[in-house]
Amino acid sequence: MSYSQIPFDWFDYRNKFGRYITYWGDIYSGSLWECHGYNDGFFIVPNHHLIEIMELNEGDRTPEKYRELGWEISDYRVIVHKYITKELHPQEFNKSHGPAISKSGQEFKDMFVFGAGASSFCCFGDHKERYENDQWRSPLGYDIFNERYEELCAQFEGVKLAIPKFELKNNTIEECLESDWNKYCTNYFPELTCRHINIQFYLQKLFQKISQHTVERYYRKNLYLSFVEQIKAKSVRQDAYIPVIVNFNYDTILDQFIDKSFHYSTTRIDEYIDWHNRSVVQFKPHGSSNWGWKFPKEVIAKVGNNLPAALYANKVTPAILYYKILGEYKTMVNEYSYGFEIGKRPVGKHSLDKLQIQIINDEPAYPALLLPFKEKDEFVMPYHHQTALGIVMHDMERLFLIGWKGSEQLFLEQLEKAKRIKEVIVVNPEFETVKANLEKHIEAECTWTHVNDFEAFIRNQMI
Repeated sequence: MSYSQIPFDWFDYRNKFGRYITYWGDIYSGSLWECHGYNDGFFIVPNHHLIEIMELNEGDRTPEKYRELGWEISDYRVIVHKYITKELHPQEFNKSHGPAISKSGQEFKDMFVFGAGASSFCCFGDHKERYENDQWRSPLGYDIFNERYEELCAQFEGVKLAIPKFELKNNTIEECLESDWNKYCTNYFPELTCRHINIQFYLQKLFQKISQHTVERYYRKNLYLSFVEQIKAKSVRQDAYIPVIVNFNYDTILDQFIDKSFHYSTTRIDEYIDWHNRSVVQFKPHGSSNWGWKFPKEVIAKVGNNLPAALYANKVTPAILYYKILGEYKTMVNEYSYGFEIGKRPVGKHSLDKLQIQIINDEPAYPALLLPFKEKDEFVMPYHHQTALGIVMHDMERLFLIGWKGSEQLFLEQLEKAKRIKEVIVVNPEFETVKANLEKHIEAECTWTHVNDFEAFIRNQMI
C-alpha cells in the first residue's frame, strides 16, 4: 500500500473527529478526507470547515482546495498516534492565557524591534573591533556554526553531522533548515527531527555563553546599555511612557542590561510584560536562551544532566520528547492554544503548551527557541505574551527597527493592527530592503527615517 493513502485500519477516522499527533510534535484536529483522483496524499479537515468541504461542487474538489481547508498528509507514517475524542480533557489544563492583561493609563507609543545585527554590532569605540574579533561575539544568522565555536559544536553530535550540509550550501543556514523542515513534514525522516532538537540545545548553550561573556567583558562601551539608559531617562521624564521592546535575538544581553539599569530581578516569565509594575516591557517572539520547558526530576535522575546527548543517542523525536518525557499528552497540550500562531491561514493546530515555558538558570530544560528557518515562522513565547503584543500595537506611534531585516511574517501581520504609526526609523544599512518588507503591512501614512547603524542611532539620541 502507498504511504500517501489512508491505511485500511484507519477507516473509523474518516467519519469521526480525531486528533492526530505527528512525530514532529504538531497535533491536527479533524476527520480524514481523500481527494478523488489525487494519489499523493490525504487530508485532515477541521470541524469548522466540514460544511464548506461537503458543499463543494465536484469540479471544486481539488488538492489545492483541500490544502486551503485542511492539512495534507503525504506519508501516513508521520502520524504516530490517533485519538477519537471531542475534547482535550479541559479539566486537566490551565484554562487561562496567563495573568489578566489590562491597561490603566500606560502609553506604548515607542516600539523598538531588535534583530541579530544589533547584538553582533553592539559595541563602539575601541571595543568595537575587539568585539568583532572576539571568539564569543554574537553571530549573524549565517555564522552560528562558525569554527570559532568549534569547542562547543564538538559537544553536539547532531550539530557535527549537520554542519557539512551548511558548508556545502555556503552557510545559507535558514534555507537548509527550511529544506529539512519541508522534507520531514511531507515524508518520514525522524533522524532530521532528532538533529534539529540537538541544534536547539546547541543554540541554547551558545547564546547563554555569548550573553554572559558580552555583559561581563563589554559593558564599558556597549550600545545596548546606552540604549537602556536613554529609554530609562525618558520614562523618568514621562510617567505614563512605557517603551516596548520586541527582541528577536536568543541572547540575553539586552535583558540583563535592563535588569541592571532598572534594578529588576527577573525570575518569572510574566515579568517581561508586567507593564503595571515595570517601566519597560519586552517581547521575545522567537524565544530566548534562558527560557525552556523544565524536565521532570525523575527524568534528570534517570538520565543525568547531559540530556542533549542522551536524547540524540536514543533517537528521541519531538513527539516523544513533548508527550512522553516532558509530560504526557493530557498535561502538555493546552486546549485553548488552537488558532494561535497560524497567521492568516484558517487552519489551526495544537502543539507543546507555551504557557509552561519558564525562565531557567542551570536547570536542564528543553530550549524555548525557534530554529532559524527561512519561511517557517511561529511565536515561541507564552500565549498571553502574544495577546499583549497585539494590545500594544494599537498605541504605537513610532517604530524603531534596529538590525532587523523585517522578514518575520507573523510579526508583520501583527503590525497591521498598528493604525497610529507616524514614523518608522530603520537602523540598518539595507534601508530599501527593510522598507519594502514592511510597507505592505503598514496602512497609516508615516514618514521613513534611515539611520545607517546602531552607533549613529545612539549617538544622535534619536529616542
